Amino acid sequence: MEHDEKRKDKRTVIIPIRRANEKVEKKSSDMSAEDISLQEMEDRWRRALADFDNYRKRCEREMQGTREDERARVLASMLPVLDSIENALKASKDYDHPIVKGVESIYKLMKQILSSYGVEKIEAEKMLFDPNWHEVVGTVANPQLPDGFVWEVVQKGYKLGDRMLRPAKVIVVKNYENNNQNKQG
Repeated sequence: MEHDEKRKDKRTVIIPIRRANEKVEKKSSDMSAEDISLQEMEDRWRRALADFDNYRKRCEREMQGTREDERARVLASMLPVLDSIENALKASKDYDHPIVKGVESIYKLMKQILSSYGVEKIEAEKMLFDPNWHEVVGTVANPQLPDGFVWEVVQKGYKLGDRMLRPAKVIVVKNYENNNQNKQG
């Protein structure tokens, strides 16, 4: 009987301990689930923050690109005015006339303004044709020069950094006789 009582006493002690352990384990798993949920929410928050930062940077790049495009468009729209002033100066006969002097001052000012914004003339004279910067508007035969040599610049080209505002319109050397002889030989 004594043995049964000891067993009963053990059960009365063990059962509450088991129940307490189960409760602790349940609380622990609940806390673990809360920790996981909190960690998951924190990860989502960090991802959303990173996504927003990437979005902000992309918007800034797009805005910068739009500003550069507009700047190039405005500067390119000034080039025909520069051409007209240059043509007026070439056509004038009396270089000492006050109006010609005034037009010359305007021309210099216009070139300074364009230069201050980074506009540069595209080199085309006395060089080989470059399709990236030149546009062929005519050809001329000259056996003393190689094919593709820029014979004459019809209209100056301009660039803004690496961006072309307007290609240089050129007449290039094209030797048809040399090409025919090369094909036959």
